[in-house]
Amino acid sequence: EAQRRAVLAETEFHRSVVDYNLAVSQVNLVRGTLLDSLHVSLSEEPWSAWTDATALTESRRFDTSRRPRNPVPAGEPAAAELPPPDESDSASSS
Repeated sequence: EAQRRAVLAETEFHRSVVDYNLAVSQVNLVRGTLLDSLHVSLSEEPWSAWTDATALTESRRFDTSRRPRNPVPAGEPAAAELPPPDESDSASSS
């Protein structure tokens, strides 16, 4: 009987540790700090001029403040019309 109670107590202890860790993870998820709590960071190199221009043009498609009929303002090239990135451009910025 004593061994059975000891096993049940140990099982309950490990279950409570798991429940605690799940709760902490859920709190970090809701707070938006899950990656920080796991020491995960994301980084990227600087964008090339072509990528920067494409991002600006594409972001205007999702601008909900003005809801333009034409997603690309007049006079600006659409992303598909921009020249492809120059390999020397990205190499010189490194």
